[in-house]
Amino acid sequence: MNELNFGQFIRKERMALGLSLSEVALDLKCSAPYLSGLETGKQKPSDAMIKKLSALLQINIVELTKRATEIKLESALRKIPQEDLDSVIRFYQIKKQAAGSGAK
Repeated sequence: MNELNFGQFIRKERMALGLSLSEVALDLKCSAPYLSGLETGKQKPSDAMIKKLSALLQINIVELTKRATEIKLESALRKIPQEDLDSVIRFYQIKKQAAGSGAK
């Protein structure tokens, strides 16, 4: 699955409309470096920015929010210690095996 992440997606849509980074930043009332950070994944979008981008770039708000939520989830997961993540994965593997065998 070669799906574009949030930043890649908004960059592709911006370019498809023939808009420069500076033009979009001006319309959104944000800085070009901030917008560039969104496109490269160095910045995370606020809910207000997602709405503005959706309207300006004519992108479905649900699609854009889904992509932005993936960024926030990835960021949150990076803060969890690896051993805790491993424990959660083992827990769900055991639960899946138990469900497959008919045990509850």
